[in-house]
Amino acid sequence: MSKKDGSAVLQEVICSALSSYSLYDEVPETAPMPYLRIGESSVESFDSSLCFSDFISIQIDAFSNYKGFKEIKELISDVKSVISEIDEKLKGFSIRFLRFDSINFERGEDCREATITATFLVSQED
Repeated sequence: MSKKDGSAVLQEVICSALSSYSLYDEVPETAPMPYLRIGESSVESFDSSLCFSDFISIQIDAFSNYKGFKEIKELISDVKSVISEIDEKLKGFSIRFLRFDSINFERGEDCREATITATFLVSQED
């Protein structure tokens, strides 16, 4: 068995889980707020003779033009609830949520911004 990259499958699972929100990979200029954007990711492999597995950390950015932090914090709370439940099999991979690495809130120039980074265990199945 040769190793396959599970990053795209993980992004597909996250996009599906967050499908009830305005979620973009590339945000159009006319996108109304609030919205989410899939951000950067990193992969740390730990393969063995028994399986191919990766820890994949992925960043999700949130943007809101609501004055104050109430809306952006509620949006991030919703995102946490949804993605922390991810535990599924898709396209030859087992994907399981492990932890939140960080959550940051910022006052942007024209909006409120938040970044949440979550790590998943992505294992290739036979």
